[in-house]
Amino acid sequence: MRDALRRILKEDWIVVFGSGIALGYMLLTLGEAVGAVVVTGLESQSVEQLFASDASPLSFAVGDHVIELGGIVRSLGQLGVVLLVVAFAVSRLQRAPDAEP
Repeated sequence: MRDALRRILKEDWIVVFGSGIALGYMLLTLGEAVGAVVVTGLESQSVEQLFASDASPLSFAVGDHVIELGGIVRSLGQLGVVLLVVAFAVSRLQRAPDAEP
């Protein structure tokens, strides 16, 4: 299993391509979360509806508008995990010897 992983990590284009797909998808998810915050922030809701519903702990009211930051926090956490995995893969790629078996 380790040998197969080493062979895959030696292929630079696979690591770059996979990292690009993962980072692109996470940035898309973060953009959707920011869009959801903007859309829900523009809708007018009463504070009673906020407390009567299953609102997340990251929801708060500003006047007649409800701001929910749960999606952004979730997306930022996922983006952080992806960045850690990409950093790990890149560091392993840089530490790998250049000699071919």
